[in-house]
Amino acid sequence: MNVKIDTILYDEFSVVDSDGNPVAGLTDGDFTKELYNPSGSEVSGTVTVTVTELGTGLYRVSFTPSIVGEWALNIFNATYFVGGKSNNYQCTTGVVMDIIKIEYGRWKVVGDQMLFYDDDDTTVIATFDLKDLAGAATMQNVYERTPA
Repeated sequence: MNVKIDTILYDEFSVVDSDGNPVAGLTDGDFTKELYNPSGSEVSGTVTVTVTELGTGLYRVSFTPSIVGEWALNIFNATYFVGGKSNNYQCTTGVVMDIIKIEYGRWKVVGDQMLFYDDDDTTVIATFDLKDLAGAATMQNVYERTPA
């Protein structure tokens, strides 16, 4: 999962009993959390990691990464997953996140411009003018795109 530096990261996980039934009613205090920053230092004492219940057996963990790089999180529960649940998160700058969105996200041609959208599919994060070989604005026979 890619996340932007200094932005709250959210990740969901399920808790089930030995019969596979969802377990409801757990609170943040029912979990032990170990968070490691990109340097490999355990930072749970300085970076707040919170677990909340979203619905029956579905929980959300959140924290705010403050350094670029790969973060690792282990969550333990003494009854339901003693061995823990683990995940890694790649934290990047906002510029890198926008490049990823431009490469893989939604885009649309409107008139003689190409619009690139944020994850919400409505917020425009980049606009390019579309031009033909002679440099004139066009929607057909596009030769290049230039920042608007």
